[in-house]
Amino acid sequence: MSQWKTDCENEWELLSETFVEPHEKTWFLNLLDIYLNAYCDLSFQYTNLWPTARRKESVDLLINRPQVEQRTDAWYEQAKHMLTASNFAIILQKGLTRGKLVLEKAKGLVDTTQRKTVSLTIDLNPFMWGIRFEPVVKQIYCDLTKTVVKDMGRLRHKTDPKLAASPDGMVVEGPIERYGRFVEFKAPVTRKLINSVPKDYIVQMQIQMEVGDVEECDYLEVKFQSAYGQRPPPEKECKKYYGEIYIIATQEEIPLRYEYSSLNTLDSKPTLQESEIILETVFWTTDEYYLTTVKRSREWFQSVQPAIESFWKDVESAKQGTFVLPESLRVKKDALCMIVSES
Repeated sequence: MSQWKTDCENEWELLSETFVEPHEKTWFLNLLDIYLNAYCDLSFQYTNLWPTARRKESVDLLINRPQVEQRTDAWYEQAKHMLTASNFAIILQKGLTRGKLVLEKAKGLVDTTQRKTVSLTIDLNPFMWGIRFEPVVKQIYCDLTKTVVKDMGRLRHKTDPKLAASPDGMVVEGPIERYGRFVEFKAPVTRKLINSVPKDYIVQMQIQMEVGDVEECDYLEVKFQSAYGQRPPPEKECKKYYGEIYIIATQEEIPLRYEYSSLNTLDSKPTLQESEIILETVFWTTDEYYLTTVKRSREWFQSVQPAIESFWKDVESAKQGTFVLPESLRVKKDALCMIVSES
């Protein structure tokens, strides 16, 4: 744009030497600025408003792609013979962890210990903590960004059927700059928030964007304070966000499901079906979170192609019984002698 304006001014200088009065030159340059500013305004509107139709078409196509609902029997069954975004970082490692994943895929195994979706607080572990609070992180994200997020199932890569991803969701309403983005939610238990995304999660989001053909993914992690039987302080002393989670059960199934209050709401009444009861009311509060945007890197995805090929080659070797499980790369500590000499 600046070069075009310079060229116009140079042409005008040539003309003005013989044909143009000085005041006409000033008039021309002012008019040129008006046209350039108008062009820039129209260009901005085109790149920021007109793509809405194209983005909507892209979002609609993505929503209508075949998906497998998360944490269903079909979802776990499908994972037996493919790489997913959540475990992709493992194939970039060396040693025992990668070797175990090779054997899992060769034997068609899946971790059945993570099939639970609801847990009593007394039985809560870090994995189940994340499942419990993921919907709350979603609530906070929608409040912070003024968006609506649609839950997503597992998607397969368009050209690599052995590669798949299950984004936590996609923005389907809200500001134009966020529309169509994937979102990834985390609720760490012990890890401190340091305003950066852990490497494994960056890998996870890169695979999600590659599988979904999406250019950006928002990452939000929230550190919650929550303990069984402890209420947050009165509302006027509360942190930025607080609320309740209800653990609901029936006589046939304990526990059955979670239900969530609205943000910054206490003592709300969950919707109960016949024979349902509330086993626990879990109070939570937070003012500690980190939100950032991760952009897709096609160059990175190309760089990991050899790792993908090597992984599946090892899987085939494992099926033939020729794969050797590597030893752990952890440094073994020498055993301490606990015998005390009396001499």
